[in-house]
Amino acid sequence: MTFEALENPGPLADGGAGIKAAQALTTLGIDALLTGNMGPNALSVLNAAGIKVFTGINGAVEETVSQYRQGQLDLIEDATTSAHTGSRPELPGPK
Repeated sequence: MTFEALENPGPLADGGAGIKAAQALTTLGIDALLTGNMGPNALSVLNAAGIKVFTGINGAVEETVSQYRQGQLDLIEDATTSAHTGSRPELPGPK
């Protein structure tokens, strides 16, 4: 099992941030995603690609990976947040 940190292409998107991030993941050949929360649109993209999604993740990476390997994480079937929950972050500068 290998792990890689990736830049998320979604956060600065004008719309569809979750979908953009999910689409980027589908091109990598991954089979599971461990994350804090998951919206319905991104989950739909990942499910269509056969990527299993585990949410509610918090804490150290090593601990989370250990929990995953031991089958202690819950696979989700439904989104944990509504669409558009992860709104675009406020950027510094004039408003």
